Amino acid sequence: MTVERSDSSVNYLDVTVFKGDRFRQTGKVDTKLFTKPSNTELHLPYSSFHPHSTFSSILHGQHRRSLIASSSIELHAATMIQKYRGYQRRGYPADMLNGILLQATTRKRKEWKRERKVAFTSIKKNKQKVIALKLPYTNRSIQVSHEISVTKLQKQIENSCPALNRANMGRLVVANLSTPNMLDRTRPKGLMAGCKKSER
Repeated sequence: MTVERSDSSVNYLDVTVFKGDRFRQTGKVDTKLFTKPSNTELHLPYSSFHPHSTFSSILHGQHRRSLIASSSIELHAATMIQKYRGYQRRGYPADMLNGILLQATTRKRKEWKRERKVAFTSIKKNKQKVIALKLPYTNRSIQVSHEISVTKLQKQIENSCPALNRANMGRLVVANLSTPNMLDRTRPKGLMAGCKKSER
């Protein structure tokens, strides 16, 4: 686990939450798509032997991710321009990039708002399909579950930052002693986090 401290921004999953210009005026934080500094943008090259729909789906996925993560059309447009350059270097044709990445949502505020609303609506409909994110059964997780309400914490996160909704970060739950975690399937039977069952 890594810990990041900052007074102005923090990266969570694929979203950067930061204090932008409107924070000083309204107290609301901004969000944008986060890309790791180590990312080399070695996207699937267009010369690869794949059907056209594969390349189109990749671009549409990047566009939708930015649309959901970006709290303003300016941030969304900047992200799409950056992605445009990366895919262009991988041989993607300009007309394809213009039609998908630099579509109306990067130029017209009304279109950006409408498409973003549609994206969030579709996320809410699929919430029941989200895989739970379980904290392993440890002394610390038990302590946390007594000190905070996980449900309340999740609602507060969603209300303060729509980009970090349940469909993005999963459903937060604290595992109990009888709840199997996904990692348990990869460990020897009777072991959890490297400890014997009797030591839990």
